[in-house]
Amino acid sequence: MQKLKDGNLRYTNNNPNDHQFRNNGRKYAVEGQSPSVFILSCMDSRSIPEIIFDQTAGSLFVSRVAGNVVDTMMLASMEYAAYVGTKLFVVMGHTKCGAIDASCNGAGFGNIRDLVAKIQPAVSSQKNLDCNSEKSIHLVTSNNIDNNIEFIIDNSKFLKEKLGSGDIAIIGAIHDIKTGKVDFLSGQYQ
Repeated sequence: MQKLKDGNLRYTNNNPNDHQFRNNGRKYAVEGQSPSVFILSCMDSRSIPEIIFDQTAGSLFVSRVAGNVVDTMMLASMEYAAYVGTKLFVVMGHTKCGAIDASCNGAGFGNIRDLVAKIQPAVSSQKNLDCNSEKSIHLVTSNNIDNNIEFIIDNSKFLKEKLGSGDIAIIGAIHDIKTGKVDFLSGQYQ
């Protein structure tokens, strides 16, 4: 986790490393990969884990889906990562998330309704919800992250066992789009 914190500090201080993604990408394609970190984040084009954590190609497993929600296919990806030795799993939301906003306002059409339904428990858990309040939206975002971590633990026997034995850790995080800073949530699951 320190590697992520240090990288985010470089990013927010506008002092990133020169990773030469193209050259390193080819190198890792040939030599293989062994990321120690898996990041599940939203698909938002402003929140790119490799950039906000100032990491090079091949250093992270990254899966992105609107609202950073977990389903069985995501669980399969996470299980594979743990199987090959990944130790830290981060479920990361972000500020100004369209999926959270849509869920807060009950919007959606087509398959987006399914996404909104997946996030809805985080919305309904808020008393006196004000969809225009940054504080309310932050709480919904945080609750959505917690709900998805609980889904991981409840629906993957493999990850739950790895977590119980201390082989892996799972933590939530929120990326602030405006400042670039990532705050790790206090509830770490080990």
